[in-house]
This record gives sequence, C-alpha cells and structure tokens, in this order.
Amino acid sequence: MNIAFDAKRAFKNFTGLGNYSRFFIDALSQHYPEHQFLLFNATAQAPERFAPVLQRKNVSVHTAQGLWQAPLLKSLWRRQQLAKAAHQQGAHILHGLSNELPTGVPKGLKTVVTIHDLLFMRYPELYKKADRLIYQRKVTQACQQAHCVVAISQQTKQDLVQMLNVPQHKIKIVYQGCHPAFKTPPAPSLLQQVQQQYKLPQQFMLTVGRIEPRKNARLIIEAMHKHQLNLPLVIAGRPTAHVQELKALVQQYGLDQKVQFLSNVPMAHLPALYALSSVFLYPSLFEGFGIPIIEALNIGVPV
Repeated sequence: MNIAFDAKRAFKNFTGLGNYSRFFIDALSQHYPEHQFLLFNATAQAPERFAPVLQRKNVSVHTAQGLWQAPLLKSLWRRQQLAKAAHQQGAHILHGLSNELPTGVPKGLKTVVTIHDLLFMRYPELYKKADRLIYQRKVTQACQQAHCVVAISQQTKQDLVQMLNVPQHKIKIVYQGCHPAFKTPPAPSLLQQVQQQYKLPQQFMLTVGRIEPRKNARLIIEAMHKHQLNLPLVIAGRPTAHVQELKALVQQYGLDQKVQFLSNVPMAHLPALYALSSVFLYPSLFEGFGIPIIEALNIGVPV
C-alpha cells in the first residue's frame, strides 16, 4: 500500500505538531516495512533529527515542481495541488497529520486526518479572530471530507462530536507516543554536559512547553511566592510575548535567583533535562493530549 502524508509539520515544525508528525511517520515506516510512505512537502529541506527516517527504503520525499516552487506559491501548492500530486504518485491513502486536508482530492484516494484539539473553539480569547476563522474552516472541511478522523485522545473525540457534530463512528482514537530517546536513561556524560551548559541547580522543578498563557506557568510562580517554596523552577520552551509577563512577575516577587527560563533546548538535550529535574509540573489549562507528561513518566520523573 502507498500511504501519502501532508508532511509540512514533520519538516518545518519543532514543537508538538512536528514531534507528533515525525514520531508517527517514524513508527509506521519502521514497523510496517511492506508499505511505501510518501512524504509531501513544498521543499525537501528537513531537520537533522528526521534524516534517519528519510533514508529508509520505504520512505520517499515529494516536493513542489516547476512554478509551484516559487516562495509565494508554495502554500497554494500544499492547499490545492498536494492531493493531486499524491494521486499521481500512486497513493492509496492521504493522511493530513495536523488538523487539515488539502482541497481537490481525486476520487479513489482515501483520506485520513488527525485532529489534535479544538482549543481555538474552547479558548477563543487566546487566538486572533482571523486565525480562529481559518482554523475552524480548515478543521470543519477536513472532518467532513475525511473517510476517517483520528483523535489523539478521548477528550478530542468528545469535542469533535459536541462542537463540530462529527459522527462518532467516523472517529478513531489513536493515542500519542513519545520519542524513543525518553525511554532510555541518558548517559552520565550527557547529564553532566546538560547540567553545566544550562547552569542548572542540583535540584529543581521543571515545566516544558511553549511559553504561553495556556500552559499556565504563572500558577507555579504564584505558588512559589505564596508558599515560599525554596526549590528552584526551570521553565523550558519556545518563548512568546507572554515570557515578558512571567519575567516581570518573577522580578516583582523577588524570585530572580529561583526561576530560570530556557528557550530552544535541542531534542538531544531534553531527556537529560527531564532526568536532572526533581519533579515535573504541567499545570496547563487544557490539552488535547499533553506529550510532556509521558516524556517525564518514561524518563522516571515524578509528575
């Protein structure tokens, strides 16, 4: 069987959606070598961590061709031409890994879409109005168009049924996993390297995730102040404008020496960062799944 993927997130995204896409393609191509996996993305440029998967005999990369390679046309190619290109390459199934499917799917090409969450509907105040409208249109269209909808949790399935009226029989729950690197204890040399490189305290609380209001790191800082907690806190994740609000709060409470912000921690260092922590905290307001929880559990850190 030839299985095609809209693989943009696997190539371009370095947070949750990208990690999910890479893990999903990695697992399928490894455990089902009898099938061919066709990855469609505007360009062939891929993160180094994805290279071993792309070198497998049953994995191939397919990119925009001709005029579609122009920078202004790449997004249009993904939206309007990707399905046709997959069909021309002999794909039997097209899987959209991140809440959307391309338009113009040819007859005979089965479609699957993974829906991670409906946060833009549950917490609309966290999104710009234009973004909300775009997300809702794409998700609604994908769920109507897909022959099968993959929800990454029971919660996401419930939201799809209640908020978008997606038929229950059309939804399959497939839980997320985490990278195999979190299932092996980090080498002592790596632990020492990470400890020294990031100047980490001997004991600390850790929270991981994009630094935005929904992840609710503010709650931890408030608790540290209210209860005079002495255990330092490390907040690791991609920063947004919200990081300045958190830093101002840290300064207001006199916690400058107890709260440390880390951005752009490479994947190779994350397992060691978890392993060095004393406890992992995840006070997020809402998650479709919450991969950092199972990353910490696999490493063996209390959550």
